[in-house]
Amino acid sequence: SAASDVYKRQGMWLSVEASARGGADDALRIINESAVRKLVGDVFSDWQLQGHAEAAVSLGVPIAGADKALAVAVDVQLAKADLTIPDYRLDFTGLGGELHYGSESGISSKALSAQLYDRPVQVTVSQADNKNVLVEMEGRVDMADVAAWARQPALVFAKGDTDFSAQIKVAGKDNSAFTVQSDLLGITLDLPAPYGKQPERAQPFWLHMP
Repeated sequence: SAASDVYKRQGMWLSVEASARGGADDALRIINESAVRKLVGDVFSDWQLQGHAEAAVSLGVPIAGADKALAVAVDVQLAKADLTIPDYRLDFTGLGGELHYGSESGISSKALSAQLYDRPVQVTVSQADNKNVLVEMEGRVDMADVAAWARQPALVFAKGDTDFSAQIKVAGKDNSAFTVQSDLLGITLDLPAPYGKQPERAQPFWLHMP
């Protein structure tokens, strides 16, 4: 819970708790326009979030004999939210689950679910000590949607759908990377030999975008 990061401390603390319901964009604003931004940087400044959210916020202010600095904890429960990540032209719909921020643990979530191109994806979020945020996702995608996303006419030769995993590593507004991996099982490449591929044959695929 939000309070857990605040109360497991020594010394005298002033604790402040609050809760709110409203638009999911308000939850993102808590991170982008408050003191929390000093702790996570501008990682999410360009991300767009719409929908419904409930937030619980706990602040711990050290008074005397405290063993830590200011403690912040935020729990955000998302429901039927839409997330847009403009840098990579990704649009998630139906985003739901809990996102947690703690001043010691960073941002995390292990139970987010969403739709990407009308197919389910599972999403986890974690943050390293250096403030880098890692968003990992797993799902299944149709090559027609990949071709539209990539804006690559050459992908017209690829047919079918396949499982994929992807990661977005963000170290700041202008320092991020997007990687995608797949074995391409289920994909047909309608090309002459030796470039063609049948759907039952695995072929490792890896994409990296800065």
